[in-house]
Amino acid sequence: MMHKIKTVAVRFLMTVFHTVFPIDNKKIIITSYYGKGYGDSGKYVCEELQKRALDLKVLWAVKGDYSKTLPSYVKAVKYGSFRMLYEMATAKIWVDNSRKFLGMKKRKGQYYLQMWHSNLRMKVIEKDAREHLPAEYIECAKHDSAMADAIIAGSDFGYNTIRNAFWYDGPIYKTGIPRCDELFNINPKTIELTKEKLSIPKDYKVFLYAPTFRTEGDIDLSGINTLEKELCKKCDDKYVLLVRFHPISKQRIDDTKFIKDATDYPNMQELINAADILITDYSGSMFDAAISHKPCILYTPDLENYLKKERELYFSFDELPFDNTSNLEDLAKAIADFNKKSYDKKVDAFLKKIGNYEKGESAKNVADLIESWLEK
Repeated sequence: MMHKIKTVAVRFLMTVFHTVFPIDNKKIIITSYYGKGYGDSGKYVCEELQKRALDLKVLWAVKGDYSKTLPSYVKAVKYGSFRMLYEMATAKIWVDNSRKFLGMKKRKGQYYLQMWHSNLRMKVIEKDAREHLPAEYIECAKHDSAMADAIIAGSDFGYNTIRNAFWYDGPIYKTGIPRCDELFNINPKTIELTKEKLSIPKDYKVFLYAPTFRTEGDIDLSGINTLEKELCKKCDDKYVLLVRFHPISKQRIDDTKFIKDATDYPNMQELINAADILITDYSGSMFDAAISHKPCILYTPDLENYLKKERELYFSFDELPFDNTSNLEDLAKAIADFNKKSYDKKVDAFLKKIGNYEKGESAKNVADLIESWLEK
């Protein structure tokens, strides 16, 4: 009942704002992961637009302390607030990487760019996963897709997934995914700064564990101390294991000498670049690692249960260029025996198979699209 009341109230306010206030042709409002901070593709599009000196008003809808992550040329607006609705009603362009909530209403003369948060994905999503999704989310997803003027893709596989699973029949632009640009243009100074922000010594190795979300509850981390002991043997205590949960997960882990929770770090690409090895399960982060040829090993101890209770998968593990392990002993061995030359060869073949578009210039391509809308 409250959900319906909220939807009606939002729709009413948007209608009032549309009636009273004109569109500001120089205003753009960006949202990432339902109010998270300055990261994902929006960050790189912002930076590219800033370089072009277009005299734009760029706003970012955020929750709580995430406003502290924004650069000086981006203004924070509280996510879900009355003010955000006003800014949405009057901005020329909306940009998002997740779904808009019901009641959001776009008017003639406004443009909405959907930059979905995964370039490639292992687990099925949207229409392909509708049996696993709440009816309320499906309603929001259909509403969001109906408003979108464009969605971007980073590969032939990604393009086909959008076309078949997003309840969307509009333009799909083969721009590449802006957040993947960071994976091409690796800057040692940025890696140093990432480590500094996380209080990691420069000479420490970084292992990044990034499991995906489970609807059935928290991820079992009972064996993480075993992994820590194995890593200690490999690295002579000069390492950190970063744990980054899915953006919508509420699970966290307490920091120790060798383990840090990096879930709230706003930029996953910076974490991947700073890591020596990515460890994940069914997360699309594995494909980001592939794009940059960053070593990646899969750890899927709950595979049978995941397939039964969570999601089906787009790829079989045999199709992937990553070693897949089911217990911590095998994971530690895969880390110790990792062969970069063999890995790179498998990654190249995989990227060719999925029709990869990424060339490190996606933010420029998207900024070109936004500029064309600003001129209309």
